[in-house]
Amino acid sequence: MLFYKIFLAIFILLIISIIIIYHIHKNTIIINQTTIDKFDFYLLYQKNPLVISDHIPSLQLILDSWFKYNFIYKDDNNIPKWKLNTAKYTLLHNNNETNIEIHICHPNIKLINNIPTSESKIITISLSSHQFIILPYKWYYFNDNKNVTIFNIHDVYTKLLTTL
Repeated sequence: MLFYKIFLAIFILLIISIIIIYHIHKNTIIINQTTIDKFDFYLLYQKNPLVISDHIPSLQLILDSWFKYNFIYKDDNNIPKWKLNTAKYTLLHNNNETNIEIHICHPNIKLINNIPTSESKIITISLSSHQFIILPYKWYYFNDNKNVTIFNIHDVYTKLLTTL
């Protein structure tokens, strides 16, 4: 009987930890920026968008080294609309020779007809040629450019949530 109580307590603590880690976001908006050489995984754990200022034509080496233990899917659905990031990270790469704009919103905004309300703070990020941004779980983004490659990077938890 004691075993079941301890197991139940650990299970409840695990559920609470997952909720805090994935579903609770600070109301402050911070956009981090770094280079490949100064990249630190702590920047991703802060649950803020991360702009990599280096110009990388091919992301395969980045995906293979930074996210080798994750499930990586290329998103070919480039319909211009607001999308909710349901992956642990979404990587948006400007594979064009010109600058593009990506619009992002905090997870705590309200949407009406899949569009942020007028009170929502919409942030526009300008990505130069071959730059990329990494968006954390539950952030919204809008892309109206066809020359953006989108990778959804899942861990076990987010992969399980998307399949349910």
